[in-house]
Amino acid sequence: GLFKQDSLQKYSSQARYKRYNLTSNLTIRPTRSTTIKLGVSGFMAYRTYPGIGVATIFGDAFFGSPVNHPALYSDGKVADNYLDNRMKNPYAELTKSGYVDEWRSQLTSNLEVIQNLDFWLKGLSISGKFAFDTYNVTMMKRKKTPDTYMAIGRDSTGALIEQLTNPGVGTEYLSYSLDKSGTRTLYNEFALNYRNSFGKHDVSGMLLFNQSDELNTH
Repeated sequence: GLFKQDSLQKYSSQARYKRYNLTSNLTIRPTRSTTIKLGVSGFMAYRTYPGIGVATIFGDAFFGSPVNHPALYSDGKVADNYLDNRMKNPYAELTKSGYVDEWRSQLTSNLEVIQNLDFWLKGLSISGKFAFDTYNVTMMKRKKTPDTYMAIGRDSTGALIEQLTNPGVGTEYLSYSLDKSGTRTLYNEFALNYRNSFGKHDVSGMLLFNQSDELNTH
């Protein structure tokens, strides 16, 4: 298959994905007139993929190699028949472009307390809600672009004559960059509720206060 590790590389660009999910809901009734509801859900995910995007790799594999050039020449140099400073060798894009490690996490939680006040006034109740949501993404990018060559003929001994197709672009070592982004939201709500029936008539009303605080680092 296409997604495999080049044995000559000292780093792993093997595509992989792991995810752990969490869901929990709890309802407690400490008294006959009090209800407490707690809900928590979220996930943690870890993904590794090549330094060049998967869509680009498959696109170049479909429209280019192995029709236009081999993956590598016999001397181990990376083959590429394009002179536009953009490597279009899918094997090299997969195994020699470095890698990206990505971590994602999300946590959603809510707490609700409902207190029935029938003992004071029938149909009256109060409730309070608190919610905390967070979502974070961290990407560690270790990328490089190898020198690529185009075979333009053979010399008198039969050896390949190769032309560098990306002068000044190729890099021997992995670069390093770190991207972080995320959101955090706090929500508070307090409500005073009234609902009662008087014969054929229903009376209801609500007094509501809420507050939200959002932080976005995208």
